[in-house]
Amino acid sequence: AVNLHQSGRLPEARECYDRLYALGCRHGIIQVQLWGLTGRLAMSLLIGDDPEAIDLLDQLLSAHADLPGGLSRADAILAFGLMAQARMRAGDADKAQEAAGRVVRFMEESETISFYLLPGYQGLGEALTTLFASRTTTDSRQERRMLEITLKTFRSFAMMYPTARPMSLLWRGVHARLLGREAKAQRLIAKCVDAAS
Repeated sequence: AVNLHQSGRLPEARECYDRLYALGCRHGIIQVQLWGLTGRLAMSLLIGDDPEAIDLLDQLLSAHADLPGGLSRADAILAFGLMAQARMRAGDADKAQEAAGRVVRFMEESETISFYLLPGYQGLGEALTTLFASRTTTDSRQERRMLEITLKTFRSFAMMYPTARPMSLLWRGVHARLLGREAKAQRLIAKCVDAAS
């Protein structure tokens, strides 16, 4: 499913994510349910055809995220990164910041670099830059700190997985633009375009 997703074969990826979720439900395997739902939410954020994905994922996270051994760190990062993006797009900045905060706390404890985290990290980048841009200067200290931690992790992630370089460069460029560093922003965005080509 992840390979199909990242190669742009979205309808096929969506079918795989649906099958994963159904399989996880049938066998009571939370991790497999989460993989299916995070994939479905990522697809919904791209093509908008799955309005129930966010509610199903929210229910799963509410039931299992805070239990000891409930979710692996990587799975929680993936899920909460996508939830932050979905909540931000829905206009709920408080819930977006809460979800993003959970991911950043994981990052502060230790960097987690797994190939399948790209959609979660992408979602986190969008949510945090949007939050940072929407706050006044005095309000933005927390978002700025969270964004700086996130961008540092993105650089490490992009060094490990070249497919993540465009994402890392994009959010670093957006961050530079938000700080008023236009020349740096333009350089980073140009590198993003080159890396994606």
